[in-house]
Amino acid sequence: MLYPEITNVKKNILVVDDEDNVREFLNTALSESFSVSTAGNCSDALGLMADTVFSLALVDVRMAGMNGLEFLTYCRKHCPAMHIILMTGHPDLKDAVSSIKEGALDYIAKPIDLNNLAAKINSALAEQGSEVKSSEEQILDSVFFQTGKYKILKSLGSGNSGLVLLVEKNCASYAMKIMKKKDSPEKHEISVKRFLREFKILEEMDHRNIVKVYKYGILPDVGTPFIIMEYIDGSRLSDYIANTAMDIKLRIHIIKQLASVLDYIHSLGFIHRDIKPDNIMITQNSQVKISDFGISKTQESSLTMMDDVMGSPHYMAPESFDSAKTLDNRSDIFSLGSLCYELVTSRRAFPGDNVFQVMEAIKTRKPLEPKKINADIPSWLQNTIAKMMTKNPENRYPTAGKIIESIEFHQKNEDDKAPVNDTITSKFLKSMLLIDNPWS
Repeated sequence: MLYPEITNVKKNILVVDDEDNVREFLNTALSESFSVSTAGNCSDALGLMADTVFSLALVDVRMAGMNGLEFLTYCRKHCPAMHIILMTGHPDLKDAVSSIKEGALDYIAKPIDLNNLAAKINSALAEQGSEVKSSEEQILDSVFFQTGKYKILKSLGSGNSGLVLLVEKNCASYAMKIMKKKDSPEKHEISVKRFLREFKILEEMDHRNIVKVYKYGILPDVGTPFIIMEYIDGSRLSDYIANTAMDIKLRIHIIKQLASVLDYIHSLGFIHRDIKPDNIMITQNSQVKISDFGISKTQESSLTMMDDVMGSPHYMAPESFDSAKTLDNRSDIFSLGSLCYELVTSRRAFPGDNVFQVMEAIKTRKPLEPKKINADIPSWLQNTIAKMMTKNPENRYPTAGKIIESIEFHQKNEDDKAPVNDTITSKFLKSMLLIDNPWS
């Protein structure tokens, strides 16, 4: 290893199993040597794969929805570099032969022999991408010698677009985002332009809920760009969503901050286009910090499907999938609504095993009413989320600022414990609520 400071940069491994005890067992057994993520079904696994590059996946064969063999077929087409080991409590010779023919690294029976599994994983990863390892070492070498002697402390994460490191200079901590080099010169050039655009967009922003950026540069030895930005000591919003015991008032506080930062972004003429839990950090004092503006565009741009299908499918607005429609700030408001639904229910509004199932659900289906999942949700908050999530953009809030107005209006009346009078303001706010009912 080049530097002792990066000994905790680990390979990413994905465990997919619908049994909680199996996920917990493998997470505990493997986490000392690897960075382990777990999913209870293939739909959630694909969601994790949208944001993280995994070297290997351990996948149960028999699961509801997409099963392990179908997951294998999908991954061989869309992420062929990832090794897959299939696991089963009901070994079948025909399935074993089929899975190996389809490209599985192995087909193993439960209960799992950890020594045997560790040997298979280490052997597979040792053979995997020596060229990639060399490239990563070049990047780490360049970080130290070419960016003003930033000391690498640890890896904060790795995804399809890049690597994020925790670095230190003059006793101050920063996050360093490094773009990954693309396979072809054409794709690399486009990615570099998008990376630079993200820096320039963030450089223009001045809002307490947006991550600050300080420096942009190119690592000369490897030709990849980097950004030095504010380091956020906190947790991803996805971790808060998983915490079902979190107070509803704290969830509303987070929603207000998200609406505030969206209102600010839109006032500058930008659309974020990738509002999702993994792009949002929550600090120790419950402050929202939003990042990742790599696919943002100005509202004057022609944002059609011809630009690419951008964003995270689970949170995209229905019109995002229509090549004939131009997107505006109301598309971000729909994404915020989907995120808020998940924040207050701990469930995705539009689940699916693949992009096409999610797209169809967003365009045609109604999510279950939130109060049927979590009775603690105030009716007015359910109505506020409903207005964000209507299929027709014309029926959503016209601006994110109106979402804040609605929340604050109802919070005041809750605090006063007084009935809402039919003032001009109250009539206006009532009119901003439900136009159609998006719930099943």
